[in-house]
Order: sequence, then C-alpha cells, then structure tokens
Amino acid sequence: MSEPHLRHLLPWRELFESFRKGDGSEIILPSGACGLIHARSSKVRHQVEHRHYLTEEMCCTDESCETSCEKVFHRPCGKGKKEVIVLAETSYGVPDGGLRLKDPIAAAKSCIRFCNAFNQAVLDFATSEAKKYPARRIW
Repeated sequence: MSEPHLRHLLPWRELFESFRKGDGSEIILPSGACGLIHARSSKVRHQVEHRHYLTEEMCCTDESCETSCEKVFHRPCGKGKKEVIVLAETSYGVPDGGLRLKDPIAAAKSCIRFCNAFNQAVLDFATSEAKKYPARRIW
C-alpha cells in the first residue's frame, strides 16, 4: 500500500485514527503516566489474559506508578486486512444514517489540525514556487 501524499507535513495518522471504525476488539483499561496497562485488579488481569494481542510487556509492573487515566487498546490490523475510514454508514439504529463517532469533539479537533497543516503546506508550496520565477513572469 502506498503512503499518503505529504506524509511528512500532514497528520494523516491522527486524522485516520479519528474516523477509524473499530473491529470490536477495543477495550478500555486503566493506565498511568507510563502508558502501560495497570492490571492491579483481578478483573483487569482476567481481561488481559484472555486477549492474545495484549502481552505482559504491555502491563506496568511498577507498584509506585499510579493509575491516572484509561487508555483504549485494540487488536492490531492483521496481515492482508485493510483498515478503512467510514464516512457514512446506513443503520436502522441511527435515524439519519450518519456516522457515529466515539469522540466527536476529538475528531473535530483532529480535522481542524489537519486542515490547518494542509493550509500551511499549500501556502509554503505557493511561496516556494513563486520564488522560482521573476516577479514579472508571475502574472
């Protein structure tokens, strides 16, 4: 699969993750500043044990590390599987058939950041192209 255009200038991955439709393997687990899973309760240990894509290396072993947030973990995209961005889906459960996002505010902020980066990339390109030609030839 080819890489998206201007991947060094535009936050494509962030935009993609905002609109990615999950495959049902997402699980929210307690985490801390370390970014690892805090499997301190038996419930969380049980959840980690029964998901083969969660490994012991993903669990925090430092007892002094405090649980401060929750993090979403999901199964990685397998070989040969394509991740897809879903912009609209028809569903009888949604009256207008629109897109259901887990966090629409974060998706909107991601779109704004992407648009700002895209705008800046276009302006930088226009400026660099204008410098290549003398002022009288631009008209």
